[in-house]
Amino acid sequence: MTVTSTTSRWEAVGNGGTTVFPYNNKIFADSDLKVYLDGVLQTLTTHYTVSGAGLTAGGNVTFVIAPANGVSVVIVRAVANTQEIDYPPGGAFPAIAMEDGLDRRTIISQQNNARLTRALRYRDSDAGVPDGALPALADLKGKILRFDASTGAPTAADLSLQSPQLLSRSLAQALSDTSNISVLAVYHGGAVCYYEKDASGTALTTVDGQNWSPIGQRVTVQHWGYVPDGATSCSTEARAAVVFLKAKGGGVLHLPAADNEYAVDNGALSGASWDDQAGVWVDGDNIHIVGDGPGATNVKLLNSGDAHVFKFGQRVAASLAVNDCSISNLTIDCNRANQSAVTSTINHWNGVDFSFGGKNLQAKNLYIKNAPYYGIGFQRLEFIDCLVEKVIIEDVGADGIDMKDDDGTSRNNTCRDVVVRRFGLLGGTLPTSQAGLNPRGGWTIDNCQVFEFTGSSYAGIRVERSTTTRNPYGNRVVNCVVDGGARANGNRGIVLNGNDDFAVDQLGTAVANCHVSQVVTGYDIFTKWVQANNLFARACQDAFRVRQDNVSLSNIHGINSTGSTLILDGNNIDVTNFQSSAANVNITIESGATNCRIRGGLANTPTTSNIVDNGSSNFSISGVNGIDTRSSIVASCAVDSTGDIALEWAHLLDKAPLAEDVWFTLAQDTAVTDYEILGPIITNIDATKVYATVTVKTASSTGGAVVDVYCHSETYKASRY
Repeated sequence: MTVTSTTSRWEAVGNGGTTVFPYNNKIFADSDLKVYLDGVLQTLTTHYTVSGAGLTAGGNVTFVIAPANGVSVVIVRAVANTQEIDYPPGGAFPAIAMEDGLDRRTIISQQNNARLTRALRYRDSDAGVPDGALPALADLKGKILRFDASTGAPTAADLSLQSPQLLSRSLAQALSDTSNISVLAVYHGGAVCYYEKDASGTALTTVDGQNWSPIGQRVTVQHWGYVPDGATSCSTEARAAVVFLKAKGGGVLHLPAADNEYAVDNGALSGASWDDQAGVWVDGDNIHIVGDGPGATNVKLLNSGDAHVFKFGQRVAASLAVNDCSISNLTIDCNRANQSAVTSTINHWNGVDFSFGGKNLQAKNLYIKNAPYYGIGFQRLEFIDCLVEKVIIEDVGADGIDMKDDDGTSRNNTCRDVVVRRFGLLGGTLPTSQAGLNPRGGWTIDNCQVFEFTGSSYAGIRVERSTTTRNPYGNRVVNCVVDGGARANGNRGIVLNGNDDFAVDQLGTAVANCHVSQVVTGYDIFTKWVQANNLFARACQDAFRVRQDNVSLSNIHGINSTGSTLILDGNNIDVTNFQSSAANVNITIESGATNCRIRGGLANTPTTSNIVDNGSSNFSISGVNGIDTRSSIVASCAVDSTGDIALEWAHLLDKAPLAEDVWFTLAQDTAVTDYEILGPIITNIDATKVYATVTVKTASSTGGAVVDVYCHSETYKASRY
């Protein structure tokens, strides 16, 4: 037989189920194969069996237990370098044995060639190749192998460098002489790290006892030896980096893109309280944490990490505000399902936590998910000139972003281009006042979106104040979209909650250019001194509800409301250009509505009523097409006999008119003029009719003579209020 295949090595990867792995060349005995799993030599019959010995086509290696998923399987032909054929003198020519011997020589030659191709050797194309023998063993000990700059011959050299070269971290640490080196360049964990000598440095130490620190003010956790693997925490390395940057007066902690996640736990302990636990803790000014973009740089809180993933400042163990800090270009997975339980008072861990206060703090271009409590929390005092921008927050336990203002001093802060989906997942564990966005004072919410409510009595955007301290800088909500997903569970779109947070003299328009859909109440206003315009509410139960005084609404549109488009229950409310297409009621006026007016607009004809009035006073409506506040109805009065005639008219108005807003005109029969009447005199007005008495003083001589009496009524009269 012939040996036509040159293969002496076979490689595969286990999948946890496959036990049979083929080899396709000749061997003479089962022991002629060596088998390795992840580099570990296996034992014949104990771990595997071999079939096909002696066959030209080879056979199979069959494992007793299937190699696990991802395990490297290597099969190497290892025929012994021996000659086992005996040729007795004068005997018959052993043709078969002779062919086996030739096959054996060929196979051994193939094995040797396979080893040579994996060895360090000079290329066949090189000329003037020197002797490739290594230096003496004694000269090699403790050295590294180098090649002579002139001849290319192998030489032994000390572990030192004459100029910066890119090294692995382990090789850099093994340097025994760095006296001639000023800069180390190390590739580690997917990042190139540059170091300079620093007697107090903690990032790297070489064998000769020299300490090294990162060069400049842009560092990585890789500088301190971390490799992103998704399982090992980098909190210690990140803390060392922050301490280094603090000493430099600030700088950048860069988390470069990596195939695996940067894992964190509560290793950056900043105090004993649950609120002081952080995966990465920043306690200095002008420190910026920067990734290479959501999806490229991913940070995850480990199981039982029990911490804020990123924390700036401190408010429990110490009162510490930091300034001019930022975090950007990351995915942050807070791993909510695998942390300790959140209650109403403890374990309120956030994706990003800004504590105590601060100026010019920024969170930009982030994707935050699975936070135990808030996606981002501003806790709890004076925040000035802060920015949240281009952030997506999903699946959080409480508010998407909470912006507290306990002392009423926060100002000039902006939250824009933010999307929140599925917030308040803790449900009954917490009060029912969760919100996608919850500014408490001094914030502008611009071009933000909130979707997919998950609980009861939640709000897409809830504007309020933290305490009884009034914030003179107010709040603004502009260009925002809220969609609750269903008109259920008491959920509301945009809620303005408080007493007088919206100071018109300083704030101007408080709410503008917003769109709310599929909630029970689109806009719920509990706050005085609100100005709002260009608001849309679609497919809500009640589109707009005003419960406080001194509120001005203009250009408001309620589309497909199943309850009331507009509910008013406050003093001095002014509505201009009201648009309604309610299925049930256009306007509901509660008993507390006084000195209010609606001017201009368009309303459809709902199934129940244009207006439900529960006892308003000093209320005017004018110029709303589709809502009639005037009527003229005719009734015939016989004048062919003297006496009192009782007449009634259906006024067809949503509210009974006042007596002073009812008047009469007569259209007499042109053929009859010989009569005299007094009145009409109003006797009663109820919810549907006007009643009056006409006295015929002189009867007409024409039998059956009548006169038409027109009753003109007006309600919600604008000129009266």
